[in-house]
Amino acid sequence: MVRIMDAAVYTRTYGKGLLWGVFEENPRTLSSQDLDSSFDTADLSLDLSIMKAAAKDVREQLPVLEKVGVATLRGGLPTMTPDGRHLLGPSPGLDGFYFASGCNVAGLSIAPAIGEGMASWILEGTPPSDFKSMHADRFAEAEDEDEADVVANCRKQYRHFYGSA
Repeated sequence: MVRIMDAAVYTRTYGKGLLWGVFEENPRTLSSQDLDSSFDTADLSLDLSIMKAAAKDVREQLPVLEKVGVATLRGGLPTMTPDGRHLLGPSPGLDGFYFASGCNVAGLSIAPAIGEGMASWILEGTPPSDFKSMHADRFAEAEDEDEADVVANCRKQYRHFYGSA
């Protein structure tokens, strides 16, 4: 895998080609309140110009990106928290409900550790290590925070997930 931190571009081999992507500077945001029950990430429109601009940004390091064709164009819908940390643990005020969310685009790579930690926490009543910084109650005092600020912080976390802030 290759990551170009300053451009927030990543690539790796995939079958007989390359899988590559970018954490774009101005990501689109969606509110779950605006989505109906039939929503599917496959329905999201994708902007190929973002990929073309990213390929230009890294043409010195990865000139091949400006020359390759596109076999499949797809996007994801990552969940981001305003502070860039996961959301793990019991829900404040809702007994028996646990969060394992807000994985900040690292869900697949961190899933085994999160699953093991959450199973231990649920079965034994205590987390296997200090998860306090990822507990949902850290946002309890932020209820009065302006939604625009929360969205701006989430966008910043997304853009700088693999790079410097």
